[in-house]
Amino acid sequence: MQTALLAIVGALLLLAPGFLVGLTVRLRWTVAAALAIPVTFGMVVVGTIVTGASDLPWNLWSALVTLLAFLGLGSVYSLVLARRRGGAEPAAQGEADDGSDADEAGPVGGAARRAWLAPPGGVPWAGVAAAGVGVLVGAGTIFGILFRGLSKVPDGIASLSNVWDQQWHANVISFIDNTGIAGATDLGRLFQVETHADFYYPDAWHALGALLKSITGSEILPVINIWTMTCLALVIPLSAAVLAWRIVRDRFSPGAAALAAGCAGAVSGVLPSLPYVEFLTTANPNAVGAAMSGMVVVLVMSVTGAPRRIPLAALGLIGIAGVHPSGAVFSALLLGLWWLFEALWRPRRSRLRDLAALVGVAVLTIAVMLPQIQGVLGEQTSIESYDFSLDISRLTAVHDAFTLTNQWTDPFPAPWVLLAFAVLACVVLLARFSVWMTVVWAVMLLVVCDAIEPIGGMATDLLRVFSNAFYTDPRRLQYAVALIVVALAGAGIALAVWGVYSALRRWAPARRRLAVTVLVLLTLAVPVTSSAVVSTYADRMGAMAVGDRFGRMISPEDRAAMEYLATLPDARTTTIFVDPDQGMGWMYALEGLHPLFTHFAFPEPIGPRTWTLWDRLNTAGINPRVDAALQQLDIKYVVMSPPVYWPFQTVPRGLLDLDRTPGLERIYFNGETKIYEVRGWEPPKPGETRYGWDPFADRSSAENWVAPAEVLPPGF
Repeated sequence: MQTALLAIVGALLLLAPGFLVGLTVRLRWTVAAALAIPVTFGMVVVGTIVTGASDLPWNLWSALVTLLAFLGLGSVYSLVLARRRGGAEPAAQGEADDGSDADEAGPVGGAARRAWLAPPGGVPWAGVAAAGVGVLVGAGTIFGILFRGLSKVPDGIASLSNVWDQQWHANVISFIDNTGIAGATDLGRLFQVETHADFYYPDAWHALGALLKSITGSEILPVINIWTMTCLALVIPLSAAVLAWRIVRDRFSPGAAALAAGCAGAVSGVLPSLPYVEFLTTANPNAVGAAMSGMVVVLVMSVTGAPRRIPLAALGLIGIAGVHPSGAVFSALLLGLWWLFEALWRPRRSRLRDLAALVGVAVLTIAVMLPQIQGVLGEQTSIESYDFSLDISRLTAVHDAFTLTNQWTDPFPAPWVLLAFAVLACVVLLARFSVWMTVVWAVMLLVVCDAIEPIGGMATDLLRVFSNAFYTDPRRLQYAVALIVVALAGAGIALAVWGVYSALRRWAPARRRLAVTVLVLLTLAVPVTSSAVVSTYADRMGAMAVGDRFGRMISPEDRAAMEYLATLPDARTTTIFVDPDQGMGWMYALEGLHPLFTHFAFPEPIGPRTWTLWDRLNTAGINPRVDAALQQLDIKYVVMSPPVYWPFQTVPRGLLDLDRTPGLERIYFNGETKIYEVRGWEPPKPGETRYGWDPFADRSSAENWVAPAEVLPPGF
């Protein structure tokens, strides 16, 4: 019951806001539904920016006000455009040919008001049904495999992933739910406890997830597990379907494009890397953001035929950038190559007017996202420091890039059938002089090869301008490639089926029913075959997707220690010192306690008091500087629970031998986790300033610490 509640409410949060806004700007319901999710996230980004700038909390009420504001703006915008058009202007030739403007209801008249119910751009209802069924099959496949995997691990949907990112995601969702602070540039209040130093992190996915937690009243672990599953199960099939539609519609009929959308949606849950590896590695915002790119680029492409969509397209781009920069960068690559190899040579109105429409989208997006863009650029050095390259041959790198092989997908068979259909689609499209999607695939394969084994020189420098958004991680880049493969494979399957159907109609025109029957049977064979293929290794994919949920970092003993700590005096009102490498930052999301470190990652720059404890904690009671840092950070308890996360990490010297530290008294030990109490801790005196957990405090003077002289024991 809890799973169903969280999944249904999560799906409504994703789809309903963007769908309603799409209707207000007169999109047909099918188009509004297909493109709703990035629009929803765009509203979340704008809402969190406004609430953050106004010192208002992000919660259900402010989210509702945000939605009502966008509905009002959309209605006014549509009315203004309707009056300017006067209700009599026909669609431009470029709009009608492209199908973009044909996807919108007219401004006046009873028939026009009902036009939003009609299928888009000449698509028969059978085509709409095929696309819808395909998306549902893909969604069911993804959600079913992930749920099946979770159901077989201890605690089920309430299981905890010990992987690096999940702790941070859970803490951010809990932080937004607890404090209402959701601005992407305000998360230093969580990450930098002492100083609240500037820290940018795109958190639209977390802000919407916090609403799910608030609405359902569920604990964080079921929320983050089901929220992730729901997002991936909806975003991936929809995005693959929409992208396949665009690929085929550029050269073929609406019916063939709708069939391609359905086929892409149906096979979207077949590849292990899309999305099961990302679920395992808990790179949730990256997975959602990169997968959304199909919807976003198709929405932006449509403005060349329907310029009135410029604000809506900008909202979609804002949404994807607010979920994760990788999605925005991937979208920019798709759009850039589409412009160079398709739109520039086949303008929908004129080259200048098409370019002006796209520039309008970019300008609106940058105007809203400028602080976030500056935040990303400020962290560029840190991002570039990651290195996931492998010591393998160039030929192996090419093979792994093409077959989507990595350490997680290697146990599964290479997806040769899907790859063959993707290649078929490229061949057919090239024969029709549609080049851009083939170029996209080739460029992405080159980027992955460089990430696996650097090419070197200027080529690597150029490719890494793009791949840095994915931390130059082959696994993350292969996830984006997998979306391309699924969209192209859906297009290839559909074109093969449509080719048989067209041949029968041409060579046996008297047997129309036979042609339709063959079309239906071949179309039905796609989801049936997809389901049959997946069923042969669904259990293995599900097990892989929920790996690392067996207490490697946060064990039952750790959970017991956190629960005990939560019962101690002042534990919920003071700051608790932990070693970030040991994973005890989970205590915030799980028990509402306030650790000094809320992520495995070490915060940079670090506050002076925090650094003193990290480097010298085992001199407490002897070293006046450490004692002053403990007091000013309002730390009453210290928790230690080895091991550390990465093999190359070690416990720093300042955190060793705490049992013999004069200023600490061990009060709990369960064989794995130790809790210490700071001797002589006292609550703050009236007017005393402390720099512990307080997200709303002014920390402008935190760096200006006049520390006592340091006294170290002999031999330290």
